[in-house]
Amino acid sequence: MKVLISQEKIQDKITELSDSINKFILEKYPNDDIVFICVLTGSIFFFSELLRKIKIEVITDYIKISSYQGKSTSYNVKILKDISVDITDKVVFVIEDIVDTGLTLNKIISLFKERNPKDIIICTLLDKPSQRIIDVKIDFVGFEIPPEFVVGYGLDYNEKFRNKPYIYCLEEDEYAN
Repeated sequence: MKVLISQEKIQDKITELSDSINKFILEKYPNDDIVFICVLTGSIFFFSELLRKIKIEVITDYIKISSYQGKSTSYNVKILKDISVDITDKVVFVIEDIVDTGLTLNKIISLFKERNPKDIIICTLLDKPSQRIIDVKIDFVGFEIPPEFVVGYGLDYNEKFRNKPYIYCLEEDEYAN
């Protein structure tokens, strides 16, 4: 197992991101309704810990997307659970665990734009720009990582490994079974 990002580094980065987001909201949208949307399932830990450090009142909701089979994208992005909150004229923060091809995020942004939000802001813990197929604008990035398959801290391989408190590169013997 090759640890890529330690638990301590993740926590430090969440504090840094939350400080930046708090400042951004207070400067740009001090009187607006803010909606934080968690992209399930991988973002749940990041979303929860980030949200606890946001100092203003926010609305929360969840969207569940499926786009991976094993270690690779299926290129077929499916919405398994849509949000239930009306985002019209609201500032929407989409909280992602990882952005690689951009396909999932592009689908979410397109879906949300149809609902007329005031703005859509993207925050991701991990970014793999070398894997990008569709160019998407990311406003807040935790870590830029190499094009390796990573698990832990919410990220999975066939629903396993999410509960590790750090992010690591999956070794061949861990997914060969």
